[in-house]
Amino acid sequence: MDFIIDDYFKEEYLTCGRTRDNFIFPNCSKEFICFAQDSLKIDAHGKKSCCLCIDRKVQEKVEEILKQCKNELQRKIVARDFVCTLILSEVFKREDKAVDRLAELKDMEDIFTAGDFDKYIASHHLCPFPLEISSAVKKYGNIELNIFLIDMQSNDIQKAINNFISSREPYSIKLFTTGERLSTYMDQMGNRIEWPHDYMTLEIAKYITYDKECGDIESE
Repeated sequence: MDFIIDDYFKEEYLTCGRTRDNFIFPNCSKEFICFAQDSLKIDAHGKKSCCLCIDRKVQEKVEEILKQCKNELQRKIVARDFVCTLILSEVFKREDKAVDRLAELKDMEDIFTAGDFDKYIASHHLCPFPLEISSAVKKYGNIELNIFLIDMQSNDIQKAINNFISSREPYSIKLFTTGERLSTYMDQMGNRIEWPHDYMTLEIAKYITYDKECGDIESE
């Protein structure tokens, strides 16, 4: 690793279960995101870590489905289904009583990442609603939701993610993005997520010291 992260930042923000509010961390390098993923994937402090990573390749596959939608409403449903499927898959991981449902969700993930519109339509009934996520969290324990966005350009997907921030869920959501800003700050209902009501934000550059021998990390 070519940088050193402040111990306070690692303990408070890169350790599962330490935060209570929602946070957005902009301007993350891809190397930092990899480090944050490795740190936050470990359950701690009585919280179950749920980590999602959406990179440009995955976005492009989901866009193949979105492009075939007939109207805006269908695009909203596809994006919501995609995000909810990823989240519920994480909630159900390692839960023996949810093996069958998890298998259905993994099948849906494969359909999304294949960009297969016809299979999505045929299997749409397997996609979860936000209410199923809320029920699963209550049943299987407290979670922390960590979302990593690499080169996010899809407003449809971003709005579906923002639904969870604007709804003020009873768990902490931390969103790490390589962008200076989110592609959109609107949710699917037309609400704008606002600082500091819906989330807090921190610039990670204040907590990183780069190795002088290696120089600054360049973007890939």
